[in-house]
Amino acid sequence: MGNTGREAASYLWFICKNYDSLEGEYIFCQANPFDHAADFLEQIKLENRQTFGEVLACDINGLPHHWGGLNVAEIAAALNLPPLERDIRFVAGSQFRVSSEQILTRSIDFYRNALWIANNHEAYPNAPWILERLWLTIFNIK
Repeated sequence: MGNTGREAASYLWFICKNYDSLEGEYIFCQANPFDHAADFLEQIKLENRQTFGEVLACDINGLPHHWGGLNVAEIAAALNLPPLERDIRFVAGSQFRVSSEQILTRSIDFYRNALWIANNHEAYPNAPWILERLWLTIFNIK
């Protein structure tokens, strides 16, 4: 079947599988993080650094960093997230550091629902790209 949910499904699968034993910090990144952060290895050494790669902003449709057609609000609502800012900040490539405390501010059911969304390509075909735009909100990364 392949990695149909892209990195979003992988991140969420890890969280769901390990939810009850999470502790410390985790770095989530793509298989080749250097495409989005050439100095990735140097960046992860910085303890106060939570994002790796360029922080961008888009509107509710994913523009200007997507060809359009992203219904970010639909998935945010399906996840019961608070209303989104006008400019949605996100990290190109979905690469970030998050603590177990940040992860555990949301329930296991939240992550199971998000994983279902990431893998439900009929209902949410753009979920991987939309979740890329929501990680900073989900984990309250500033």
